[in-house]
Amino acid sequence: FFQNCSPGFQTLKATGDQSEFSSTITPPASGGATKLWSEASTWGGAVPGAGANVTIPEGTTILLDVDTASLGILTIQGSLVFAEKDLSLTASSIYVDGTLQIGSPAKLFTHKAIITLTGPKVAGGFDRGIMVHGQFLLHGKA
Repeated sequence: FFQNCSPGFQTLKATGDQSEFSSTITPPASGGATKLWSEASTWGGAVPGAGANVTIPEGTTILLDVDTASLGILTIQGSLVFAEKDLSLTASSIYVDGTLQIGSPAKLFTHKAIITLTGPKVAGGFDRGIMVHGQFLLHGKA
């Protein structure tokens, strides 16, 4: 899905099977400041690695400034914003109750944003995917 998106975006890819995930990593409260994904201090000591389940809590904004490891389940209750550069986000599945943002109306995204989904079927018979109950904002330009 997301075939023929605005230039600068690539089709979502679903690959592989990851059946074991580690415990959930949740960053400490940010006090309203935007935190960088790449900084260990954002996560209380270590950037999430392969298989980690990650939750971004409500009230927390994280700037995705590096490619992620192949995560387990990514739950966004706060905000995850892509930096202005080519980036890859890889997760088993993504749940968006807050905001996942790539670009903005004022600053269109002109790079490549790749989202790769790697998970197996999950409870309830749903396949891997991006489940959006909040906002998934995509603003791109050729």
